[in-house]
Amino acid sequence: MTRHNLFPTLAAIVVLLAVGSAYAQNIHVVADVPFGFMLENRSLPAGHYEIQSGPAQGVVALRRGTEHITFLNTNDVRTAGRTKSKLVFQRYGDRYFLRQVWMSGSDSGRELPAGKLEKELASIRKPASVAVLASK
Repeated sequence: MTRHNLFPTLAAIVVLLAVGSAYAQNIHVVADVPFGFMLENRSLPAGHYEIQSGPAQGVVALRRGTEHITFLNTNDVRTAGRTKSKLVFQRYGDRYFLRQVWMSGSDSGRELPAGKLEKELASIRKPASVAVLASK
């Protein structure tokens, strides 16, 4: 591809990314989680967590204090009305799994797919939902 033909292609990509990000939900949730929980195949302690939009649409970044923990692929989830900022966990006995992230004033949130262990536990017993209200 010649340099002359490359410019229109790059310009189109930039426009598409800008339009897509205009409709993307900007996530920023800060919460004090009072219990340890599972995230994919990883066990995390109780503590102060921050979840914010990641480098691509549908991806969120999880931090504990100054420590970057991971990027998570998520799916869009909707509710019938506006909600408060919160993290929603599924509880199976004494194990908690982070499942959803909601932003204040929005009717859409982000849902994390269930991991292998959570799917195994779900096949044995029904979960209880636990919401932790966030400060943002």
